[in-house]
Amino acid sequence: PYTTLFRSLEFIRKNGSIFSGEVSSRFNYNEEREPVNISGVIRDITDRKQIEEALKESEAKFKNLTEKSLTGIYIIQNGLFKYANPRLAEIFGYTAEEMIGIINPMDRVYHEDRQFVEKNVMEREKGNKKFGNYTFRGVTKKGDIIHVEIFGSRTMYEGKPAVIGTLLDITEQKQAEEKISLMNKELTAANEELYTALKELENANKELLQTNKDFKSQNEEL
Repeated sequence: PYTTLFRSLEFIRKNGSIFSGEVSSRFNYNEEREPVNISGVIRDITDRKQIEEALKESEAKFKNLTEKSLTGIYIIQNGLFKYANPRLAEIFGYTAEEMIGIINPMDRVYHEDRQFVEKNVMEREKGNKKFGNYTFRGVTKKGDIIHVEIFGSRTMYEGKPAVIGTLLDITEQKQAEEKISLMNKELTAANEELYTALKELENANKELLQTNKDFKSQNEEL
């Protein structure tokens, strides 16, 4: 019988340099369960440690940037939000904890736009489309309809295809555009009415002039 233990330690080489090592220790026992000897192997894992540290540093930088961003940032994979920064959650009326790993992004898309958005997400996940930029209507936790603009691309997350991107709340912009469009329509209608009124006035003036001419001619004949 034996017991094997694993530990990660730092070691010093003969030249004084330090390296990370993984120690695999095997404790051998006799039939009475008394320790007989110990055997072990040390494996240099310096490169792996450096990669792990670099990965942790990158993740920390990513989190630091996204957590403070004024733009919504997301990662979608297998029909779920794998990451959502505070701003994205705020736009839809949630906390990030309520969204990550729980909410299907399609549930936050207005039903009339759902098929269009789902097709775009699937195409990027499959690699048929690398980048995407489009607008659609979303639905908040309270049920309010908002207008959003998406910038997304395909990525790999935890070894699997995913979609990463940013989301902007353009509701106020859309409302302003709709207001301007309505004002333009009203202005166009008013111009058409004015044009019609001027035409009628012009015709009335022509008729009045003709009447005056006819009246003058009749007076001359008399």
